[in-house]
Amino acid sequence: MTARIVLRKIRIGYVMQDSGLMPHRTVLDNICTVPRLNKVPKAQCRERAFELMDDLGLDRALAKRYPRELSGGQAQRVGIARALADDPAIMIMDEPFSAIDPLVRRDLQNQVLDLKRRLNKTIVMVTHDIEEAFLLGDQIVLLGQRGRIEQAGTAEELITQPANDFVADFVGVQDRVVSVQRRDGRDVIVDRHGRVTAFVQGDACYECKHRTVALPGASTVAACGAVMAAGAGICAGSGAIGLVGCAECVAA
Repeated sequence: MTARIVLRKIRIGYVMQDSGLMPHRTVLDNICTVPRLNKVPKAQCRERAFELMDDLGLDRALAKRYPRELSGGQAQRVGIARALADDPAIMIMDEPFSAIDPLVRRDLQNQVLDLKRRLNKTIVMVTHDIEEAFLLGDQIVLLGQRGRIEQAGTAEELITQPANDFVADFVGVQDRVVSVQRRDGRDVIVDRHGRVTAFVQGDACYECKHRTVALPGASTVAACGAVMAAGAGICAGSGAIGLVGCAECVAA
């Protein structure tokens, strides 16, 4: 009996580490590359390209510029637009923000989160930045030596239930143990070395009456017993591993 192999054509977008734009083509032509290869009419390609430029915060005036005339952040946005131009089911991103300054990187990360929610795309991202993985990833696959999978799971699972010492060390479990202290009339987040890393703000949580905790690299999260926003915190009074200790719980 001969096995029959059925091949399905799946549209995949690809974002390269350094944008990978073709230097001899304008921004508009770079974005339109794949649709034009697939015989999409030129006018339709242009319309799609301008829509994506708007979505990614690129001024339409940049359409006629060449890659050498763009900043690093602009070039990477064009690369993302090109990957999305043919409406792929899956988008692969190969360390797309590693060569960009931190402020631009955070803006691009937030745009990727927004696009993922609005466009309902599956995104596979390669990154060496564990904080970026926690921020952007619903599921994280941590690779060790020789490409071995050390653990796969959510950010919460990697932080609170590391599979082995390699995972615990890579995600920095020890460095995530913080507490809330009162300093100069305000509550601040202090790491295990006594350094202030964030601050407490907002109203009390209705569940446990604790205040919300603002952590760097994550949105404001409620310290009320569950890991929130990329594993940012567990209330020490919950009986779980105390990554974030609410002042009231620590005192208790």
